[in-house]
Amino acid sequence: MNARSLFQMVLAAAAGVLLFTHPARSDSQQEEPIVDLRALLPETIGGGEPADAGVLYDQETIFLYMNGAAEIYLSYDFRALLVQRVPGPAEDTISVELYDMGSSAEAFGVFSRNRSGEEAGVGQGSEYRSGYLLFWKDRLFATIWTDRESPASREAIFEIGRAIAERVIEEGSLPDLLSRLPESGLDPGSIRYFHKHTDLNQHYFVSDENILGLGEHTDATMAEYAAGDGGLLLLVVRYPGEAEAAFAHEQLIEHFFPESQGIEVAPLEDGSFAGSAREGRSLVAVFDAPDAESAKEHLAAARSRLEEREK
Repeated sequence: MNARSLFQMVLAAAAGVLLFTHPARSDSQQEEPIVDLRALLPETIGGGEPADAGVLYDQETIFLYMNGAAEIYLSYDFRALLVQRVPGPAEDTISVELYDMGSSAEAFGVFSRNRSGEEAGVGQGSEYRSGYLLFWKDRLFATIWTDRESPASREAIFEIGRAIAERVIEEGSLPDLLSRLPESGLDPGSIRYFHKHTDLNQHYFVSDENILGLGEHTDATMAEYAAGDGGLLLLVVRYPGEAEAAFAHEQLIEHFFPESQGIEVAPLEDGSFAGSAREGRSLVAVFDAPDAESAKEHLAAARSRLEEREK
């Protein structure tokens, strides 16, 4: 899959600023009107006027633009999308996509799902690769891209991105759940934030079935850690209550270690180690650990962090 097919998202529907409703996330802000996305665009871009007024999509019409990929954004509390095409250098066209994600936690979540490279210095977090700039700031997630990358188009893309980011006055907060991740050995660029098991399976395949009970009312974060001779993945999920967390913990142990009699760390067939533990209404799991000791250490560190943060 090329970069364009991975990030292409353009709208085709009516304009307007509306109030949309969506199930609330525990890390999201309260329901608010969507951002005036058009006001974030500079009057002039790259020395020329925008090609048109752009097209605004909402939670229903977004499917007309990106079809199946719309579910990804809806899972992050998407409110609205504005797509604007502008003239670029050498008769190229640059596409600007501005997403109101409802809260800074959800904007970071969408950004974290897509990132895979180095920070590009735009907004509160960004990345540039192969003619595509993506960044987030407050409740805005943005992608700016062109089909034909060149030094001139790259400069224009960054000019547009910085101008848009400057018009977002406030800086948002990271999802609260990220503060539960232990700091030692953490790779900050690997942090992912999500809600549904389909997103979990993208980062680490657990099961075709939603054995952890992930959904719109759960918050989850996964990150990579240096451990032993390699690394491991640490997952933290926060549930509405302790009963849901306890059930997910039981399900995970049964799925990975059906004959372990409840043991929390055990070897898998590929030689790696996995483990699971619960702290209050949160589940902690370790995958791909190089040895049992590393798995136990990271489970303990995460549980301690959860206990400490919730006092």
